[in-house]
Amino acid sequence: MPPKKNPKLAKAQAAKAKAASASSSSAAAKEEITYRTATGALESQPRALDVKIGGFTLTCYGKELIKDTSIEFTIGRRYGLIGSNGSGKSSFLKCLAQREVPIPDHIDIFFLEEEYRKSDMNGIQAVVHVVEDEIKRLEAEAEKVLEEDGPECDLLQDIYGRLDAMDPSTFESPPPHC
Repeated sequence: MPPKKNPKLAKAQAAKAKAASASSSSAAAKEEITYRTATGALESQPRALDVKIGGFTLTCYGKELIKDTSIEFTIGRRYGLIGSNGSGKSSFLKCLAQREVPIPDHIDIFFLEEEYRKSDMNGIQAVVHVVEDEIKRLEAEAEKVLEEDGPECDLLQDIYGRLDAMDPSTFESPPPHC
């Protein structure tokens, strides 16, 4: 008899497969209308906590903005971009956020292009809602890593650390009528 599958993991894998098939059909349409191209190779280990992309080149509207450059992101660091208008800062960030270069799935990328959608939630409620969605995503990733790499994987410890740090029950609710 085959081993029993974890229902949470099976559900997460099914959702990921559905998203992949949907994105592959929309990726073809997106590819036709994109104004930029990016190339690069992942030089760090696929399960590493730091990311290194070598040979990165970004071209927008036929103009080469970044040529054959190394990009390194180290866990726990924050990065900022400085440049004149039209120099490609947003294009670079969009390229990374849309994973047009190989960035491992366990790396979180958020690109906020506009304000949070209008809702009846206050600011704290909106953040808690986003955190709850992220917790679900991280729990699915933890199950995947646990199954593929085992409980001793450093990445698993990092995911559990992020889950502990993002616990919405630790957020303070504002007093009513704030």
